[in-house]
Parts: sequence; structure tokens; C-alpha cells
Amino acid sequence: MRPERTTFTGFTPEDINRDFGADIAIIGIPYGVSYQPGELSPSHHAPESIRAESMRYPEDVHSWDFDLNGTLLKESSLNVVDLGDLVGDAHDPEGNRKRGMKAVGKILRRGALPVVLGGDDSIPLMAFEAFKGMRDIQILQIDAHIDWRDEVGGITHGFSSPMRRASELPWIKGITQVGARGTGTARKQEYEHALAYGARIISAYDLHRFGVDYALEAVQENLSCFVTIDCDGLDPACMPAVMSPAPGGVTYYQMLDLLRGVHQKAGLAGLSVVEFVPHKDINHFGAITAMRIIWNFIGQIGRENKRDK
Repeated sequence: MRPERTTFTGFTPEDINRDFGADIAIIGIPYGVSYQPGELSPSHHAPESIRAESMRYPEDVHSWDFDLNGTLLKESSLNVVDLGDLVGDAHDPEGNRKRGMKAVGKILRRGALPVVLGGDDSIPLMAFEAFKGMRDIQILQIDAHIDWRDEVGGITHGFSSPMRRASELPWIKGITQVGARGTGTARKQEYEHALAYGARIISAYDLHRFGVDYALEAVQENLSCFVTIDCDGLDPACMPAVMSPAPGGVTYYQMLDLLRGVHQKAGLAGLSVVEFVPHKDINHFGAITAMRIIWNFIGQIGRENKRDK
């Protein structure tokens, strides 16, 4: 029987409002905290676009995957569910925040690892906040921008501020940021504030110059890590579908090596993929890249279940 709605790779559809059992739970959160009342993010339809690419060839889940050296789930009994998209309201940013935190919190309480499909870059903070009272984690952010603004137009939880707000959460025990390049909303004071906090900022230039192992040195060992990917952190050669493209960036295989390295060194606490912009895509290539990163994340969990619950 076909699922009632399109799910990632055809995984079992579930409902966030019901009890469910899972090792990994995928949820779309299209609504974040906008800077203009009622404004929809250009990434609003990203979750459905990414899911669609995962189902372009439904037999792929059983095919040999050369990135994983086997099928997606291999012989794993990993239970993955897709909770669909969270209901939100562009006119209710605070409500969106509360709903996002509550949903990710429920995933964590059910003992599952969250995979969040955004939406804009205000959404990862909802996931970080959901770990309150659960356990300490560290963050690996892949992004062209460092996102340390205290506020923009009086708004403190928008997409320019998630790392600043994360640094204020006592259960966040470290922040590593990879892929920064060019210019953005950060000014000298934001950069200095990030360094004073202790954030490890590895520019895209240094990543290419010194390699993935250099970036992984900044990740703490044996402290579960939430990986958040802003799609503009990736090289536009593999991810053209962003609002602020910049030359350079993290390549597809560097991204996979970072996921594998963090998995082996620290264990994984979750994943978010945000700021994918469907109407900027070229031949579906950005959606395919986002889908393949999530696909590989799930495949890595299925091969070596090193994570805290």
C-alpha cells in the first residue's frame, strides 16, 4: 500500500500528534521567525521538494549506493519515520518557535534522532532549544555566514541570530562553524563575540587548504553533535538553490566526510537542513544534493549506531 503522503524515500508516515516509535524521525518545519510580519521564507516549500527527489526512483532504496558502499539501510533494522510538515503561521513567529521546539522535544522524548527539514535558518535554534533537560550537546554548523547577530530590527530569534542564541543555552557545550566565506550580516563585533565565546570558526578557505581532518579537530570527542546545514554553506557547484550564493564552499564529498567523521568521533544528536530555495534550483540539482546528504546521514546511522539517547 502506498503511503498517504509523500515521505522521504517512502519511509513510514507518522503523526507528531500521536505516539510513535522510531530510531530516526524526519519532520519538516517550513515556518520560522521572519523579519517582516506575514512574510514567507523562500525556503517554505523546501521540505516537499527534497522529499520529491528522494522518491524520483523509488527502487533506489534497494539499489547499491557507492557513497555508502551498500544499500541505504544495508541489513540494519533501523526504524525511520516521516512525520510530515509541522503546521505553522507566517503571522505567528513566536507560535512557530514554540511549535517547533515542542515537536523536536517530542521526537527526543520518544528516543528518536531528529532530522529537520527547513525552512529558514531560524529553525535550527528550535531544535537546539528542544534539548533542554535532555542532555548536553555540541553543534557543527555548515554555513557561509556565522549567524551571531544579537538582533535585526529588534528581532532576536531570526535567521541571522541562531548561533548567538545557541551560545546562551547552557546545554550547548561547544560550537564549530565550517564554511564561512565572503561577506554577510556579521560585522567585526559579531565575529569577535563568537571568538570570545569559544566558537571554532573554520573558513571555507581553510577547509580547502587544510582539509576535513583539520575541521574535525575542532569537534569534541564523545559529546553528541547536532549538525545543522545552511545550504549556502555548500559549494554552489553542487547547491545552486540558495538566496545568497558565494564562490567556494563545502563540496558534496567534504560534507559526507564531515558527517562520517563527526559520527565516528562524537556521535550524532540530529540534523537540520535549511535555506534550500526551490525556485532558485537548476535541473533539481540542489534538491538532489540536499536529499543525498540526508540520505547519507541516515545510512551512516544505520551502519554504526553511535549516538546517545
